[in-house]
Amino acid sequence: MLGDANNLIKNIKSDSVDLILTDPPYELDTHGGTTKNMKRKLHDNHIAFISNGFDMSILDEMLRVCKIPNILMFCSNKQISKLMSHFESKGLSTTLLVWQKTNPIPFANGKYQEECEFIIYVRGKGVTFNNEVGISGKKKILTFPTIKGKERNHPTEKPIDLLLRLLELHSSEGQVVLDPFMGSGSTGVASRRIHREFIGFEIDKNYHNIAINRIDDEF
Repeated sequence: MLGDANNLIKNIKSDSVDLILTDPPYELDTHGGTTKNMKRKLHDNHIAFISNGFDMSILDEMLRVCKIPNILMFCSNKQISKLMSHFESKGLSTTLLVWQKTNPIPFANGKYQEECEFIIYVRGKGVTFNNEVGISGKKKILTFPTIKGKERNHPTEKPIDLLLRLLELHSSEGQVVLDPFMGSGSTGVASRRIHREFIGFEIDKNYHNIAINRIDDEF
C-alpha cells in the first residue's frame, strides 16, 4: 500500500497480524566518524528521510494489529532506550539483537566504527518461536554482510538472508507479516520466498513501485 504508515495501519484489523518486521527511519548522529563528504550525503534531501526518526505513535497501533505482540524493529543506537522503554511500560518482554556487518564502511574518525545495527525484539506470551532452527539460529548477534552500493535498491536496504533468519525464527508458513516501513520491499521478498503472507506500507512512490516489482518476481 502506498501512503503514510501512521494512517494506513489504522485500516488493518485488530489481532490480524502474526509478526511485524520493519526498518523505520533512524535517528542518526552526525558528529565524528565521517568524512565531510559522508556528512554532506547524510544531509542531502534524497536521504534525509532516514535520519530524523519516525512518529512513535504508531507503536501502539502495531500492538493493536498483532494477534500476540511479536515485533522485530531495526533501530539506531539513539532509539534503543526509547523503544524498549515504551514496550516494557506495556508489560512486554524486550530483547536487544545485534546485526554485525562483515563488511562495514571503514570510517571511524574519533568514534567507534559503525559495524553494528540494532534490532529490538518485542514478544508477548505464547508468540511463535521456532525452536527447530537450533542453537545457531537463536544467537543474539546476527552476522551478515551489507548489500554493496551498486546492488542496493534503497539506501538502508537489509540483506535478504538476515531477514530470512528472523522470519524463520519468529513466524511460520502461512502467517501474516507486516512491514509498515517497507522501503524497496525486502521484507516482502523474504516473506514470499518462505511462504508467509505479506502486508507492506511505503510513503515514497518510487520505492513503492520497486517493492511491487521485486515482490511480484517472487511469485
